[in-house]
Amino acid sequence: MERRDALKGSAVSDDLSDVNSHERGLRVLALAAVVLALVLSVVFGHFATNSTLACGLAGAVFLHLGIRPDFRQIQWAVMVGAGYALLHFLPFTQFPTSPLPIALTIAACAGLGGITVLAYQGLILQSEPDIAAFQDALIVPLFSIGAGAALRAAQTFWPKTFDLYLYAFDASLRVSPAAAVNRWWQALPLLAILCSGAYAGILIFPALYRAWAVHSGIGREPSVLRSFLVAGLFGLVLNQCCPAAGPRYLFPGEFPDQMPALGTLTVAMTAVAGVRSAIPSLQTTWALLVWWSAWRLSWAARLAASFIVIFILLSAVGSGDHYLVDLIVAVPFTLGVEGLCRRGYVAAGLGFGLTLAWFILLRSGFRPHTPEIGWLLVAGTFLVCVACQIPLYRGMHTEEGLALSSRLTAMTAEKR
Repeated sequence: MERRDALKGSAVSDDLSDVNSHERGLRVLALAAVVLALVLSVVFGHFATNSTLACGLAGAVFLHLGIRPDFRQIQWAVMVGAGYALLHFLPFTQFPTSPLPIALTIAACAGLGGITVLAYQGLILQSEPDIAAFQDALIVPLFSIGAGAALRAAQTFWPKTFDLYLYAFDASLRVSPAAAVNRWWQALPLLAILCSGAYAGILIFPALYRAWAVHSGIGREPSVLRSFLVAGLFGLVLNQCCPAAGPRYLFPGEFPDQMPALGTLTVAMTAVAGVRSAIPSLQTTWALLVWWSAWRLSWAARLAASFIVIFILLSAVGSGDHYLVDLIVAVPFTLGVEGLCRRGYVAAGLGFGLTLAWFILLRSGFRPHTPEIGWLLVAGTFLVCVACQIPLYRGMHTEEGLALSSRLTAMTAEKR
């Protein structure tokens, strides 16, 4: 009898060993697949000319540091990132001399090094903070690649756009923000550099503030990265509901100082070059999501987020990629996204409802008879959105968020 029990115990142990060996083998294969995908992105990626992808990858550096890795893990990330950079520059017959392409490539490769270490720690060592950070690190780069392809494909479906409709509404407000911002940039070159840098690097900020929250012990859900993804997916759909490219594509030779008066134009759909991603302004939406998330953090985080919002808003209109109304519609759209992600369904319904109402107004060619009526609509939209958004950040943490925060804080504290 005892011998039979011993044999059964041995068989069970062998089965468990086989299962564990099989799981380890799958994890190793998964890690190999991740590394292969990263190597291919290094070989075929154009980081020097694609700031969007480069900044999306660079955000992984902050996410890695956010979980408080030990010095050895940081060393490995730096060495792996250097290897990726060498592999990227190896095919070049002439090394780039411009500082911006070099900086973008180094930042992207540093992020790839962080992603590799996070993948190893999460898949092989099964470290929960590393798994969460690895998943977060993939959100922005994958979205960047998919969104770029989707927008290029959508451009062929909309040969004509609603640009003149949006321009007509802006003109009815009797303001010319693009011209004013460009004059400021000419007078203050440093402001122009800061605005263009923030605008080009917008995709790095959600990862930075997610890492800041995790490092501060606020590992609650939904993270700003999840809100970023929801805003991006919904925004891509809405971009095609009222396709428009921006004033610099509508008036390529006249933007920003010599744009024609509204009375000389016939408001109708018109053929315009450029990607159909004007309304709502996703850059503005992402900046607002970062700003709202910063109120859970320190005063330094809130101050930095405020400057980010200012620079993004100035660059959005000054660059000619967006009309002023694109930024206005981004405010209720942000409320809808945050309400959905934070389970504030009344706020979500109100935010998305206001967004759709603005779309219907603009597509119909609505223009207020006086600027005061237009500004009253804008002010009313802002007041309602702010009044509904504040309670979303005063609410209690969700059970999932509290559990995740406790586990992340406890496990990262062990690394100290």
